[in-house]
Amino acid sequence: MFELSVTTMEKWRLALLVILSQGFVESTERESLDVLEGEEVTLQCRFDPVPSVTEVTLYWIRNNREGSDNAAIESTSLDSNYRVERYPALGRYDLRIENTTYDRDNGNFKCMVKEAGTGNLLHIKKISLTVLLKPSPPRITPGNPAATEGKPVNLTCSSVGGSPPPQLRWYKEGDSQLLESTMILGSNREEPSLSILTLVPQKEDNDAVYRCTVWNRALGQRQKLETRINIKVNYFPRLSIGPANPIRIEEGNTAVITCQVDAQPEVKSVKWTREGRYIATTFRHVIPTVNRRDSGSYFCEADNNLGKTGKAELSLVVLHPPKVTLTSVKEVDAGEEVTVHCEVSANPRPISFKWSKEDDPDFEQAGEYLRLNDVKAEDSGKFICSAVNVIDPTDEKPRKRTGNGTIEIAVRHKPGTAFVKPSAPVGIEGRSITLTCGASPSGYPEPAFSWWRDGHPTEILSTQAYLTVRPLRLSSAGRYFCKPHNELGDGLAVAFELEVQQEPRIVSGLQDRILRKTGDTGLVMSCSGIGKPKADVTWFKNGEPIDPADTTQYSITVSAQQSYPQTTTNVISTIRFNGNRREPSNAVMPSDAGEYVCQFENSVGRAQSAVVVQVEHHPLVAHAHNKIAADPGEIAYIPCRMKAFPTPSFEWEWRKTTAQRKHGFYEVPARQTGENEYESVLQVSNVDSSHYGEFVCKATNNMGAARTVVSLVKKGKPETPTDISTTETGPNSISVVWTENFNGGLNDTVFSLQYRELGGSISQAKEVICHAKDCTLNNLKQHTTYIIRVKAINRLGESNWSEQVSVTTQIDVSQIPRAESLFFEKSTKSISFKVDNYPLNLMGKIEVMNLEGNWVHLRSVLLKHRPYKFAVSSGIEFENVRIRLCLEGNDLLCGAYTEASIVDRIQEKQIFSGAGDSWLVAVIVGVLVTAVISLIVLVKFCHERHSKNKGLLKKEDLTVSRPDLLHTSLSYDKISSMQQRDADTVAGTVAGSIDGNLQQKISSMSGGGHGESVNSQDSLWNVTGEDLRHKTKLLTELSERYETDYAHYPQPEEYLAEMTTQYLADTNGFNLAAPKGYIRDTEGAFHSFHQEQYFANGDRYAIPSRHRSNISLQGLNGSLTCADNQNQFQLCFDPDRVSEDNETPKKVIREIIV
Repeated sequence: MFELSVTTMEKWRLALLVILSQGFVESTERESLDVLEGEEVTLQCRFDPVPSVTEVTLYWIRNNREGSDNAAIESTSLDSNYRVERYPALGRYDLRIENTTYDRDNGNFKCMVKEAGTGNLLHIKKISLTVLLKPSPPRITPGNPAATEGKPVNLTCSSVGGSPPPQLRWYKEGDSQLLESTMILGSNREEPSLSILTLVPQKEDNDAVYRCTVWNRALGQRQKLETRINIKVNYFPRLSIGPANPIRIEEGNTAVITCQVDAQPEVKSVKWTREGRYIATTFRHVIPTVNRRDSGSYFCEADNNLGKTGKAELSLVVLHPPKVTLTSVKEVDAGEEVTVHCEVSANPRPISFKWSKEDDPDFEQAGEYLRLNDVKAEDSGKFICSAVNVIDPTDEKPRKRTGNGTIEIAVRHKPGTAFVKPSAPVGIEGRSITLTCGASPSGYPEPAFSWWRDGHPTEILSTQAYLTVRPLRLSSAGRYFCKPHNELGDGLAVAFELEVQQEPRIVSGLQDRILRKTGDTGLVMSCSGIGKPKADVTWFKNGEPIDPADTTQYSITVSAQQSYPQTTTNVISTIRFNGNRREPSNAVMPSDAGEYVCQFENSVGRAQSAVVVQVEHHPLVAHAHNKIAADPGEIAYIPCRMKAFPTPSFEWEWRKTTAQRKHGFYEVPARQTGENEYESVLQVSNVDSSHYGEFVCKATNNMGAARTVVSLVKKGKPETPTDISTTETGPNSISVVWTENFNGGLNDTVFSLQYRELGGSISQAKEVICHAKDCTLNNLKQHTTYIIRVKAINRLGESNWSEQVSVTTQIDVSQIPRAESLFFEKSTKSISFKVDNYPLNLMGKIEVMNLEGNWVHLRSVLLKHRPYKFAVSSGIEFENVRIRLCLEGNDLLCGAYTEASIVDRIQEKQIFSGAGDSWLVAVIVGVLVTAVISLIVLVKFCHERHSKNKGLLKKEDLTVSRPDLLHTSLSYDKISSMQQRDADTVAGTVAGSIDGNLQQKISSMSGGGHGESVNSQDSLWNVTGEDLRHKTKLLTELSERYETDYAHYPQPEEYLAEMTTQYLADTNGFNLAAPKGYIRDTEGAFHSFHQEQYFANGDRYAIPSRHRSNISLQGLNGSLTCADNQNQFQLCFDPDRVSEDNETPKKVIREIIV
């Protein structure tokens, strides 16, 4: 400040003094220094050395916030923290300041050198000393600024305590650009420095962050202080209207329009207006059913009281199908030209117009105008204009809409030939009939009609298009005429016949009641009825029709006679009570009692006459059970039910005497329980052991008496159910019913229904509990025969099993497989495909698609041998091939079609291989075969060494063919060939151990495969006699070790037949009749299983799948033997080696090898 206070005049004066002092005065120096408060600083004052002869005065002047003052004069400092170094001869006069402070030292210092005596200023140096102080962190006011869009707002950033005064700068968060602001520096450290940022906020500034930074030299270059502030901007409403603009809605649908508002502060509602009229305040406005009047502009307004209202416009476009407007009738004269415009209202405009004619499918014109030239009567009719447009509602797929309109072109002409509907009218006597007359051409103007009857042309029955005859009589039948006419002329009349029919009526009916006695003869009833057409007569007894062909009890005769001129038919029917089931043949029986109806019926209706026949007869027992159960101390009610007419009287006897009260008996009065059915109950008040036994119930009327015995027993287990049968059979279910017998006196009886597959053992049977005398078995296999029986169970025990029945489930067509990987090979004209395993024989129906696109049956093939590949040779050209699989036994049961993929050449390895893992199967099979062969070779080697020492058997040349381990009986296609297999081939003999019969069976088994090997064991089976001798002993040893039942390797048919026979006569209680194709001998065994014959379930391909145990054994000194029984294969072992617990017997040779 001091330097700045020097005026220009003083500068000139000082310069003049320098000149006058002959070079001792120097120019003024300026310097600025910074020092941190509390530190030391030296203010250097340098000038030209002063000669010792010249006296000078040196001093420092300080100018701070307190004012201007001397800091040092000559060698004397005026502050204890000041030190001076006075060396004028050296040209140095420095001021050293210790422990600097802001209040004292922050300011300007001036070093002055004056000549003594004259006061001439020889040198002056000015130093600006700044004592550095860090500023305080910045503070922004206001602290929570709230601004309004478009209105300026000031943000003030301040900081105090800084020396020098700090720099304050504004930035917007995320933007490095310095914002323009107004800066006001503080004059001292107590006075804040200010930076004022003026904003004109917009909506985008809402929630924006601004920061203010503070810096001075006390902070260094890398340090700065800053603070942030978030600004809230209240902005005017912004409206978003939708869901689309314009929005397109089909007429009749619901329109939902929305108004979304972005405003600060938020708005709670909006204002919808249309055509200046207020309609809603919700953000979501719904028009439930849009019509065309709703089309137009909709405005949404929102106001948050900031002085500016938001407003948006939405356009609603109502799309609607074409609405065709045509006049109803257009009259023209014949020969004129007709033009009709199809006026259409549609949005959007139609894309096409089409004219058609009612009842004329061949007429069609395109365009908005219908044009008819030289019209004739035949051109009359209703013409339909069909207009089509395409509507595309918002967010929906475009779709076509059609509108129709009809105009009648009426060509003025006289009517043509008349017709009547119905053309062959038939009426019913007593009712009415309405006939309609028309003309072709119809005639225009609309004609009138004249109706008359044949022979009475002047008696006009009607002048309308309709004739109603009410009521119809038989005499109303006859010939009638109808003729049309209008102002242009008459049409041709039509003649027709009216037929009148008559409902049956009883002419001579039955009497109301007939009373007869049992044994009476000659009971005859007759009735007669009349009707047109002739009525059929039927006799009913108690609502059930009597079969006239059954002459065992009744004889029914019918005669008819036609009457004239009404042509009605009188029918007379007589029923006579005679037949060979009667004793004598025409005697009345008690069962003849009931209601008899004689009914006449034709196409018009029916009539009936009824009679009640009562037959006096002696009592007949009517109750189901002759047992009643009660425990000691209980009350027993013993019922006795009789059918009798007239009413019987009852008596009870106990131990051949009348049951009396003194014995604890009480006879409940008899009551009628049904038509001619009565019941008497004897009550035993306190049952004891003496009461158990028989009670005799005697019923008597004037026709005789009847006695029945009812036993009183203790409560016990129920009796065995009877009459088991099936009511419904499906592919996976069987519904079973039976007769429940005496329940043992308990009402908690349940039933156990047991079932198993035919050929399965008792251990494989399953049971279900049923709470009624009918039950349904579910989750069964299709086309499988099941053995079913039932027993009753209560808490005191269970009955024996009932007789068993066999039921076979049906076939589920949905499970018939489809042909897979079906290819048509063009080069060979053949198809190839695969089929999943299926338990029944299948055939394939091959069809080809001809050039017209129709599928035509070509041929049927049997699926016998895999792979399935068949030639497709056809005399017609075709585009594709398809096949579906059907049951060989019923080709109406088929699966779904599979269409072929057409290729030039089939890659068979890919077609007939497995699902990509055949290599893995091959590896596994190879390893297993190698392991088996290695084991046999090792055992053979050891056994041969042992045999050489023993010398028990002679060396013989014997060749045995290997058997097919997967026997051909598993293939349903080969069963017939197996049954015809030659069993007489003998491959050799085995001395000592194996007889000729066994060798014959082994040979026949090996021959059954026909060379089709399923594994590689030639080295095992093609052996010499000595090899076989060793192997026989080995097989015997192995058979003792391996008891596992290889049930998955099927036996030959003979073995299956034997097993089926044994299980059909199971010792566990299952006994069936001999299967088809078998004869039971005196031993109870079945024989003679021949080709084309069947197993017990009726299926020639059925294979019993049960654990093969309980096979009868035959032995000969412990050796293997084979019974020489034709058509029966039996491999047996020593019975002495079979344990008493009936363990699984030894397996056949091929099973042991596997």
